[in-house]
Amino acid sequence: MPEGASAPHPAGVRAVLKRFFAIYLPLALLTSLMAFWLYYSDRRSRRLIVENTAIQTLELAKNRIVTELDAIGGDLQYLAEQPELSEMLAGYYPSFKRLLAADYLSLARNKKLYDQIRFIDETGMERLRINYGDGHPAIVPEAELQSKAQRYYFEETIRLPRGEVYISPFDLNVEHGQIEQPPKPMIRLATPVFDRAGRKRGIVILNYLGARLISHLRGLTPHLSDQLMLLNSDGYWLMGPRPEDEWGFMFDNRRNRKFDRDFPSAWRRMSEGESGQFYDGGGLFSFVTVHPFASGEEGTPEAGSGSKDYRWKIVSYLPPEVMAPRISRSKGMFVTLQGSFLVILGIVCAVWARGDVRRRQDRLEIMRLNQDLLHRTADLENSNRELEAFAYSVSHDLRAPLRHINSYSAVLQEEHRGELDAEGQHCLERIRVASRNMGGLIDDLLELARVARVEVSREPVDLGEMGTAIIQELRTVEPERRVRFTTVGELTARADPQLTSLILQNLLGNAWKYTSTKENATIELSAETVDGEVTFSVRDNGVGFDMQYADKLFRPFHRLHRQEEFEGTGIGLATVQRIVHRHGGRIWAEGAIDRGATVYFTLPGRERGAAPPERSR
Repeated sequence: MPEGASAPHPAGVRAVLKRFFAIYLPLALLTSLMAFWLYYSDRRSRRLIVENTAIQTLELAKNRIVTELDAIGGDLQYLAEQPELSEMLAGYYPSFKRLLAADYLSLARNKKLYDQIRFIDETGMERLRINYGDGHPAIVPEAELQSKAQRYYFEETIRLPRGEVYISPFDLNVEHGQIEQPPKPMIRLATPVFDRAGRKRGIVILNYLGARLISHLRGLTPHLSDQLMLLNSDGYWLMGPRPEDEWGFMFDNRRNRKFDRDFPSAWRRMSEGESGQFYDGGGLFSFVTVHPFASGEEGTPEAGSGSKDYRWKIVSYLPPEVMAPRISRSKGMFVTLQGSFLVILGIVCAVWARGDVRRRQDRLEIMRLNQDLLHRTADLENSNRELEAFAYSVSHDLRAPLRHINSYSAVLQEEHRGELDAEGQHCLERIRVASRNMGGLIDDLLELARVARVEVSREPVDLGEMGTAIIQELRTVEPERRVRFTTVGELTARADPQLTSLILQNLLGNAWKYTSTKENATIELSAETVDGEVTFSVRDNGVGFDMQYADKLFRPFHRLHRQEEFEGTGIGLATVQRIVHRHGGRIWAEGAIDRGATVYFTLPGRERGAAPPERSR
């Protein structure tokens, strides 16, 4: 005890302690309850995020499968309706068979999807076959063609009516009675072929290399702990967590390696519905059923009668040891914050209880701390609401953190400029530019997703009028540029007006951008009829591109020019391609470096009328 200090009176000590506990204990209990509630609210939000992420992953996987199989179905329909095949069946055999073989060879070389492409006549004899040959497609000599009359896929397909598709089981390729090594997953899709008189004359069949589809599905789960599985209708793994469990029905020593052996109760629940999500044994199961060619959409081939019940189950499984840390990883943070707060609260209450001199100051401090607590509570509640909304609409909520980054960067630049050196100012500006670029990328991605969902209407539209209006807007933004814009041909079509406008905004916007280095820039919007099909085109004399990279133009995020040269996100042409495909059309591009570029597209269902004269702008 310091010299000269007097010992505190026992009654005073008891009064201080009584006052201290009267204040501290209720507050401690209240804040503990609030922290407990916040912790479990956070836990519930994290669980919702995990559950909805699993559902979104399944939807992505299902869409990927449906898109891939629809593309194969489109190739199959194209092969079945080829004019060269009709001519060959009509009796013009040698010359048109050569043309047909060349077309099959080109399809195999460019698509890189098919191990074999074949035409088999009505007797079951192969008349034309292309073997992919590990990346080197070749026409099989006629002497090596075989009869497939006794094979199950021929017998099933030849019985189908026009337009229906036979789908074989997803299995491993077998050569000479042995499973090919390394294993080669395979799906065979076939449809009957008819001549001009409506007589069934055989089948066309595609052997699809299923490893591509499995690779895409595996890429949807970047976390190694996440288990995305593909099961056939019997519960065998086509894609599973362990390679040794896959394709059990193909190997005698794996017949018992099935999903229902490891997860019997989960398989029973999954067998009762088309999709769902549930917990079993502490793990989270999410599943959806895929019925190839069963969407019923216009232009989609229909599964044959033997394939009506053909289905797969896509399953996402998060084991208990994966779920626990994902929904409870913030527990330590809450415990630390609550412990720290209780210590602070105890000190404040003790100081306040020592006397009336500092009672007002202590009361103000407590009020400030309580106000901070309320603010933290409000912030956490807002975060919980944002997390719940994020679980249902992840793409839209990505804008919120971008706005925060941009806003706080602006605050730092405007209010703390004197505290930052030149490098700090440069870094802040880089942050703001990056956030704006990412915002534009999100907008483009949302536009790309919206195009996939919007219902396509068919109305008469004037592409020439639309194009002129778009060019006028571009001239308003950059009045100093001198660009000659012309329209040629009958630029009318039956299409969705808004989506058609989006096509022209992207194509004419690209032409405007890539001619910015030209003193005498020209842009042409034209239409031409070839073999009864109307082809629209947007041509410019800009920087052009190397044709060896033409296949990358319509892929999302693929750009042929650096960001420093021309701004952009790499989404515009992918959006245009999706719109054109939704109209049932085709799109392609031609160009040369420094010689301009031309993008061609078709919109089936064009309105007929007199061709207007060429107009210059």
